[in-house]
Amino acid sequence: MDDELMGSGGSADGLVRARVDPRGRVGDVAFDPRQWERTPRAAAEAAVREAVNAALDDMAAKVAAAGALPGLDAELGRVTEGFERAMDKVAADIDAARRRLGS
Repeated sequence: MDDELMGSGGSADGLVRARVDPRGRVGDVAFDPRQWERTPRAAAEAAVREAVNAALDDMAAKVAAAGALPGLDAELGRVTEGFERAMDKVAADIDAARRRLGS
């Protein structure tokens, strides 16, 4: 995925880095080898949470700056066109039913 569309963040000590996509899914988590030399498991888990949350904050800021999620306008356009076609069909079906009933 394009780096501009990925949020990234790290733990306070910089030993854990994470990236997330616009839907909040974790793209990757990277550990500096020093993380395992000095950190107990609970602290490592906390560092991962910190890195992922920082990445989510970064993604939220990028989405806010862009004004919308990538591709959202195009998807909304397709949905709107489909809805309009469906409504035109319903209106035509109602008109046909009225003609058959002689109204």
